[in-house]
Amino acid sequence: AWTASKHSQAAAAGDKGSGGGGGGGVACFQGGFQQGLQGWLSEAHLKLTSVALEAEQMIEKHVDVDAITKATEEAVGLGPSGGWLNPEAAARADKQAREKKRRDAERRRLESQPAKAPQAVNAGSKAARAAASRAARDAQEAAEAAAAEAAAKATVRPRPQQQTSAEAKAARDKGLARVLSRWLTAALAEGRGGCPGAEGPTQVRRLETDLRSGVVLYRACEALARAPGLSNCGKLVLPKGQDLSSAKTKMVSLSNLYAVARFLTERFHLPEDDDDLGSEVVSEVVSGDLGACVDLAWLVALLFTRERLGLRRQAPEDEGAGGETTVAQIADGAKRQIRRHLVGWARALASRYGLSVQGLGRPSFGDGRVLLSLVSAAAGHDRCPYAPADPQA
Repeated sequence: AWTASKHSQAAAAGDKGSGGGGGGGVACFQGGFQQGLQGWLSEAHLKLTSVALEAEQMIEKHVDVDAITKATEEAVGLGPSGGWLNPEAAARADKQAREKKRRDAERRRLESQPAKAPQAVNAGSKAARAAASRAARDAQEAAEAAAAEAAAKATVRPRPQQQTSAEAKAARDKGLARVLSRWLTAALAEGRGGCPGAEGPTQVRRLETDLRSGVVLYRACEALARAPGLSNCGKLVLPKGQDLSSAKTKMVSLSNLYAVARFLTERFHLPEDDDDLGSEVVSEVVSGDLGACVDLAWLVALLFTRERLGLRRQAPEDEGAGGETTVAQIADGAKRQIRRHLVGWARALASRYGLSVQGLGRPSFGDGRVLLSLVSAAAGHDRCPYAPADPQA
């Protein structure tokens, strides 16, 4: 509007001065227009500057620009330089972006699929129900089969697992310990019959406990050899008290067992300084080791049994290599001699009833007829009273 008024005024002035020439009117119009435009621009610049200053003052007065900037950076996770200032916020933003992208992809996939017909849906539900029913029947049949198999296994006796050498020796030692306990109890009773005033135990209940003091083996050797005092091989010392773990009691026990070892060595001509009858075995017996107790009592039983049966000891070259004989080889030789003697004795008695004995194993003694024939022969019967193989019996 201001420019239009200036233009009209300049035109009017030009018309008045047209008599003086048209060129002067045009120059006057141009000069007035330039002056007006410059004045308007200066006035607008001043007003804009004033408005900007007032706005800045109002923002600084009523708004905390720093707080807004900090909150915006924490929410977005970006700093002025574009670096990551808050990794957790950045991770959340990234996770939200991936989730949104996944939902959009799922939505587009569902929109692209055509709608199923009601009949197809019903057919699918029927097929699902049929499949579920078949799965339930199969699961029930499998459970019944498992229960039947478990019942069958419960009725069948499980086969024993194969034992290792250590387990087999432990089982053998337990069985021999029971037999040797009864044999030593009988030997102690025999010794008390020959010497009623002898002191010491009268019964062996646990081999690994009762042999620790050495008194049982000392008294048993006295009774079996009928030699009081073990031919001056050592004096028997009775331990005082029941505590076999004290040092004084251990010394007494070692003295008694060493006397037994010297007696066996002299009577049966055993090699001296042998490991099977040395300090290590004696110490293990004192400490209550079942294996050592069984080995020592078994050696005593074999040596005295062979002596009472009148069996002669084999020559050294027949028992060991290089002409030397160890305690273990002597014990094995005695065991073989006693086994052969026992088989010959059983064969002689069983032959009276028409039975044959080839050994001490299951083929000869498995059905019990040989044992019954031995009992009948010892009782003086002419025939075996019962034969399990006889269907008429």
